[in-house]
Amino acid sequence: PPRAHFDSITQRLVLNMDHFCPWVVNCVGFYNRKFFILFLFYTVVSCLYFLIAIVCRGPLSLQHLLVGKAGTTALKFMAVVFDSSLALAVSGFTCFHVKLVYYNQTTIESDCEEYDVGWRRNFESVFGANPWLWLLPVVGGGPVGDGVHWPLNDGTVEGGEDLIPMAGSDSDEEYGDEPDMDAQMEA
Repeated sequence: PPRAHFDSITQRLVLNMDHFCPWVVNCVGFYNRKFFILFLFYTVVSCLYFLIAIVCRGPLSLQHLLVGKAGTTALKFMAVVFDSSLALAVSGFTCFHVKLVYYNQTTIESDCEEYDVGWRRNFESVFGANPWLWLLPVVGGGPVGDGVHWPLNDGTVEGGEDLIPMAGSDSDEEYGDEPDMDAQMEA
């Protein structure tokens, strides 16, 4: 299928493969890309929460960090340095992957623009149709589509031997009902 790649580490063909991630010890692809991006996002949020807590609150404040006991001060200082570095690095990863979702690309095909069908539909193809569930680590209805047929920005759908018109394009033909995601995931 288009946008599928064989992963040599897991020995599997992965739909809409983004990359193999050693952090989650799995391929990031069609069905788990949302959860990978949320993992990055919540890692940044927790790092920033820690930094705010250590700089602004009571015995963990910046004043106590600079004037506290020698052993505690060094430990707190190292924690701030490590957490700041992690927050900065993971923020870069998060921004990069959100940009890829915005343009409907993966790290493998980061220069391909033919799948960009508008930011809203691009986000729906990763996070699902319900925007209220985009920041929650739940499947909801799953990503929009089946991972095999991909709408192109010229109004057609790629996948299989023929290009068929997309629903809502200039043609009156519909390409059928959406596949049942629950049935596909059980198979």
